[in-house]
Amino acid sequence: MLLLAIPLLFPCSSGRDDDDGNAFSNYILRGIANVFFTLRFLEMGTFSTRFVAKWSMREYFEFLAISDNAPVRAWTAAKTKKKTGGGSNNGDNGIVKTVWPADRTVFFYLGLAGKLFVTYIAMEFSCAYMTKYPYRTEARRRQFLPLWDIAGVLESLMFAVMLFAVLELAYTVGTLSLTVILNAPFMPVSNAPYLSSSLREFWSRRWNQPIKITIHRLIFTPTFNLLEILTTTNTPSPPTKQRPQQKQKQRQQQQKNRQRQRKINAAIATMASFAFSALLHEYAIVLLIPREWTPGENSVFFLVNGVACVLAEAFAYDRDDNKTVSRTSRSRLVSAAKKVGAWFLAMAFLLVTSPFFVGPFARSGEFLKVPIGNEKLRRYFMELI
Repeated sequence: MLLLAIPLLFPCSSGRDDDDGNAFSNYILRGIANVFFTLRFLEMGTFSTRFVAKWSMREYFEFLAISDNAPVRAWTAAKTKKKTGGGSNNGDNGIVKTVWPADRTVFFYLGLAGKLFVTYIAMEFSCAYMTKYPYRTEARRRQFLPLWDIAGVLESLMFAVMLFAVLELAYTVGTLSLTVILNAPFMPVSNAPYLSSSLREFWSRRWNQPIKITIHRLIFTPTFNLLEILTTTNTPSPPTKQRPQQKQKQRQQQQKNRQRQRKINAAIATMASFAFSALLHEYAIVLLIPREWTPGENSVFFLVNGVACVLAEAFAYDRDDNKTVSRTSRSRLVSAAKKVGAWFLAMAFLLVTSPFFVGPFARSGEFLKVPIGNEKLRRYFMELI
């Protein structure tokens, strides 16, 4: 299967297709080969050969489809229970909920159909906007987006809506079909990423969960574990002649230093994950739309977001470590205002940095060639706006 995907992992000579439908089909096919065949095979390498060899053919295809299967879930649950002394979360990450086969009732499918219909309408509207108001290439190339540039903000917002809709429709229809055939659980690709109140929440808990899980296994966990080995030293026990208070104070200081070191290790692992994501997207651009590739353009977006995530977490850690006022003393109004402010800052940061990500994809116009588009509906929206 991997051999069948290898020819699709190299860019075309011209990077163009004459037929719009064929161009988009080629675009999607190469994306599937890149993500589902390459990354998932690499992800399998994070498990021992003996562990993978015990998988059945069904479990093998289930992992290719959703980056998970029964043995992996059992292994994860056992690992979580050993680490925390409690139960597992059954594959849920707190925001994006896993839908188990028993939960896929008629009401689930009706709700999902309604959600996909709204998503489809949003896709058509954003495509109509991008068609009527083409992306201003030279004005957006390799620069941050000022929030007072209303036209630029609308361009980035419409592209974000279009990207979210295409990803939601393609992933849901394709992956849900496979999970039904395999009688496997289904995890939605995202869950309202536009409601994220922090960059960490956006990248870690709401946006593109299948890829997030894969990168976490491929990059974050190995990097963090390696740093833990390199930075862990045998802490000497306090001298027996010390007073109990001195021993306790020394142990507390050692524990505090260890916690800070783990924070540093996590920050480095986080940056490694963002760097890998940057390289992955640079490769995707070379693979899919080589004529639009500007070296390092997408990397700026992911690396800047990675640095912002690390700094935000470091600030939150130091603030919580030194605070003297309990959170419970804050009024609900102040708490709500802070959440709204945090949401605005997160969304504003994504908008300001968006040209470095949006640029090559918007310039290519490939997303406007969605073969399931309705020309009449799109023309209606174009006249409306």
